[in-house]
Amino acid sequence: MLPKLPSKASTNLGAPQSITRELWEKFVFLASFSGITCLTRQPIGFTQQEQSAKELFEQALKEAVAVADAEAVKLDDGFVGKTMAFAMGMGASAQSSMLTDLQNGRPLENAWLSGKIVELARRHKICTPAHKAFYAAMKPFETGTD
Repeated sequence: MLPKLPSKASTNLGAPQSITRELWEKFVFLASFSGITCLTRQPIGFTQQEQSAKELFEQALKEAVAVADAEAVKLDDGFVGKTMAFAMGMGASAQSSMLTDLQNGRPLENAWLSGKIVELARRHKICTPAHKAFYAAMKPFETGTD
């Protein structure tokens, strides 16, 4: 679970909301990017070229943003569009470290990425079919295959 930073009222640290938001932005991207590259077992170039994969990736981003919102973290307006543009502009051979782990039979971070999105979504009664698919598809490989 992502750490909840103490509120300004409860500490003298006064951690700004932007730190939490930035952590969530990275988490939303990484969970979705890892999910689509592992599900397709392809670098991002496949998603860039295949409309159905592109739509699934965008859906995953939207689901994770809804979970962030339910966790009281408001991501910047246009976050999904900016993230899609970023991903569609990446080099075609770019792939998630989780895909590299999958290809090499190493344990996966599945439970902490799409698995965490699914867990939090259930708590908030949010439907997350893309992340459920990512999580279920990678579940058999979580402990590695070596």
